[in-house]
Amino acid sequence: MMKIRLVSAALFLVASQASAMAESEPNIYESATPPTATNQLDCIVFARLSSLGFRPVLCSDAVFVRRACLDLIGTLPTAQEAREFIQDPDVKNKRPATGAFTWPAAGP
Repeated sequence: MMKIRLVSAALFLVASQASAMAESEPNIYESATPPTATNQLDCIVFARLSSLGFRPVLCSDAVFVRRACLDLIGTLPTAQEAREFIQDPDVKNKRPATGAFTWPAAGP
């Protein structure tokens, strides 16, 4: 019985330490900037999410460019395209420097 308590206590300490470490590490998948409501629809959606216990989070630029390319052109961006998008200082109107991502070549 004592052995079970010791093992349980050890597991609890390890789990709490891991959780504390995870909270202190930066999340590369989420933006540090919280989303703000810019119109009435945003206010309604944010209020509903809040009532359900969800916290809206913006994804990072790296995640966004990967998701957008996969959804729009069906392939990942090139390293250069991703780098240009992530390093673009214009936060409100980010776009690749070339103006468009490279579309995959058409098959035969």
